[in-house]
Amino acid sequence: MIVAVILQQVPDTEAVVKPDPAVQGAILEDGVKFILNPYDEYAVEEALRITEKEGGEVVGVCIGPDRSETAIRMAMAMGMEKAVLISDAAAVAADIVTQGGILAAAIKGLSARLILCGREMIDTQNDAVAAVVARRLDIPHVLAASKINIAGDKATVIRDIEGGSLEIETALPAAISCQKGLNEPRYPTLIAIKRAKNK
Repeated sequence: MIVAVILQQVPDTEAVVKPDPAVQGAILEDGVKFILNPYDEYAVEEALRITEKEGGEVVGVCIGPDRSETAIRMAMAMGMEKAVLISDAAAVAADIVTQGGILAAAIKGLSARLILCGREMIDTQNDAVAAVVARRLDIPHVLAASKINIAGDKATVIRDIEGGSLEIETALPAAISCQKGLNEPRYPTLIAIKRAKNK
């Protein structure tokens, strides 16, 4: 089974960010540390656990500037095997609907049975990636999963809701966004980080 994980690089949560007066919606990047989106870490961890159990490989897909390579390498240090970085300036500057179409086209070429991503991006709080990609691929999607179980061609997903939980069963392929609490992301070892630099 190929599991595609959509990755995003974001400013560190502890970074002091200032708006760029020259570009609307942009920040001044000087001195700002960028990291793998924390919600995406849950998606990477879940993808690794699924492929460790079911077999297959994890492939990352990311739209971002060249500096996004550091986020991809962090996911590789966690155990992800391969990744695709789409750094075309028009794609990076595009809105989420356009980016969703680009991601869907890249993922379609991978023949992924499962697409995972973080629940939202912590910088923009955008939570529509899974839904947009699923719509473009004409597959089902489930948002904010707190538990995922794969059995054959079906996925059973638990979502936390106010006062309880909701169980959703969906056919594969499907796109699922991952919530905090789904798992505990592994910490990459120093050796794994060094190996990721060579991938």
